[in-house]
Amino acid sequence: MNRTLLLILATLFSINAFAQNPTNEKVDVILKLNGDEMKGKITKINDTELTFIYSGETLEYTIKKSDILKIIHSSGRVETINQPPLPSDVRKSDQVVMKGSPADHHNKIAILPFHFLIENQPGADEIGMSAQQDAYGFLSQHSAGYTLLDPRTTNALLAKAGVTKDNITGFTMNELCNILGTEYIIDGTVKQNKAS
Repeated sequence: MNRTLLLILATLFSINAFAQNPTNEKVDVILKLNGDEMKGKITKINDTELTFIYSGETLEYTIKKSDILKIIHSSGRVETINQPPLPSDVRKSDQVVMKGSPADHHNKIAILPFHFLIENQPGADEIGMSAQQDAYGFLSQHSAGYTLLDPRTTNALLAKAGVTKDNITGFTMNELCNILGTEYIIDGTVKQNKAS
């Protein structure tokens, strides 16, 4: 008799423990685009948002569908809301928006004024422009198949676009290519250390 009573109590205890264990409860899982994971119950869904309650809570949250990657429903069904951007799509968003046709930019090269540093301190702008002119002279003799933009035109186009040596780091290479109408850009630094 004790054995039967003990078996009944053990069975009731395990049923009670199983009923109170929230980990065995099936929940909806929301995976957001930023990597966050939300577990609970989805109560409403419309075209732009959904209403959600975390497991063990009663407060309702409204989540924009534009922030959600996918939903794993408690039934096991997976609903993809937004596709993450592919690496190729990210690269496409940083492409040059050409003012002319691609043929206008094709195989054209611009040489930016060189940065001139003496003992790691900024030097004279004239030396940087002289290095730009020297690079143009050398490359124009070895530029089979490429068109080099002369330094005066390069510097004039940069000035018209408001690009200066102080703010040029605020422009991407693609933006500079677009400003200059080129496919390629050469950028450089001349460093000079004084001998003791």
